[in-house]
Amino acid sequence: MQEAGLQPDHITYSTLISAYEKAGELAEALALLDKLHEAGGAASADTYVKIMQYLAGKQLWNRALEVFLELQAAGDVSSVTLTEPQSKHI
Repeated sequence: MQEAGLQPDHITYSTLISAYEKAGELAEALALLDKLHEAGGAASADTYVKIMQYLAGKQLWNRALEVFLELQAAGDVSSVTLTEPQSKHI
């Protein structure tokens, strides 16, 4: 894509992050999230929520909290709620 002179936008990144998450490739999903941030972009709140749900499902509570704080810093936490079991670990 970039070789063709096209620059990915937040939708492209979010789609790829979601695909990696669904495939169980968390490291790749998080690497793309970092790459998006480095490019000055931000993922959608839905993308952050999907990543947090995946992390919570794997009981990676500290990393889920880090992602939540990234979302909070981006200014959109209105659509995020924690379930009782999740909130006990954060």
